[in-house]
Amino acid sequence: MGIGKIGVALLLAWASVQAVAQPPQAAPAGGLNSVPIYFRSSWTSPCSVSGGPTSITFTSAGGDATEDDMLGMASWPDGSSTNLGLKPGLFPQSKGFASPEGGCEGLGVTVPREGQLLLWMERDDRPSGPRLVLVLLDTKDRQVLDVVNDAGKEMWGFELCWTKSQPGLYETVLIGAYQDQGQTAEPLDLPRVMRIHVVDDHLKLTWGDWVSKVQQRGKCFDSAWSNDQAEVSRSLE
Repeated sequence: MGIGKIGVALLLAWASVQAVAQPPQAAPAGGLNSVPIYFRSSWTSPCSVSGGPTSITFTSAGGDATEDDMLGMASWPDGSSTNLGLKPGLFPQSKGFASPEGGCEGLGVTVPREGQLLLWMERDDRPSGPRLVLVLLDTKDRQVLDVVNDAGKEMWGFELCWTKSQPGLYETVLIGAYQDQGQTAEPLDLPRVMRIHVVDDHLKLTWGDWVSKVQQRGKCFDSAWSNDQAEVSRSLE
């Protein structure tokens, strides 16, 4: 004996109600750039630098990181905190790097001299590439000495890096210029050395050499960079 048209209609109605009642499936755990992680409204970087902050926390003011309204705070062993003075934006966790004195997970850390800490951070500048942000901290007085919210142009590649490091003087590679390739092609990104010099309590940034293919620049260097790009960079010197 069949259930009839009325029975079929009732079954379909019940199935649709059940489908609506099901909770949405969580996004796959994925890597760092999966949406739930990359756009977290808040995340904390634990630090292990002697005399430095215990952690750095980035929090969206409105609870939605896609609104590019995150700010940064440094927390200290005595429970106090310091606003990093960042231009609001989206600050994703990166691979980062540590100094011999220690580091902060997901950030770059260098120690220019005793009592100072230089934080290297990435700010998402979509639709353009990421930007390098630098914060110089006084770890004795627990205050911000200097901030560079936009270091040069876009980052070269998609991770924080430095190619030279000595106390108070660092070099990294950023995009130094864009070479027009006509209406049918994207502009060519030309990498250039950026020198970061810690002078007393301030950061001084100056452009250095253009990076050619024969120059090895650590993980900032793109081994796939073509000879044509090297010729263009030399023509800009």
